[in-house]
Amino acid sequence: MSPEHTLVPAGRKLGLRLMVLFAVSGWAVFSLLYAGVEDGSSGLSPLGYLVLAFYMPGLLLFQALEGSHRNSDVPAMVFAGWAFYLACGQLAVSGYLWIRTARSGETRQN
Repeated sequence: MSPEHTLVPAGRKLGLRLMVLFAVSGWAVFSLLYAGVEDGSSGLSPLGYLVLAFYMPGLLLFQALEGSHRNSDVPAMVFAGWAFYLACGQLAVSGYLWIRTARSGETRQN
């Protein structure tokens, strides 16, 4: 196998990683813009649950470290959620690429 031939082209790998970055970043922007639209008094809509899922890693982090959170902690909670879901997405892409390479039966040359 020649060095320029790889199972997954570099452009595709970059494209997958950028898709994860844009999806998670879009989710973060949506969560910031949608925050405060629902008060939860009559239950949350599916969009409210989507926002709640994004804030959950940061919320749990603040609860574990400080025991409480304030409204001024929202940007840090969004960053924690963004970093958590970005890491999960990048690990998923790495796993996909690893499985795809393993299933092909070919070895990679650097």
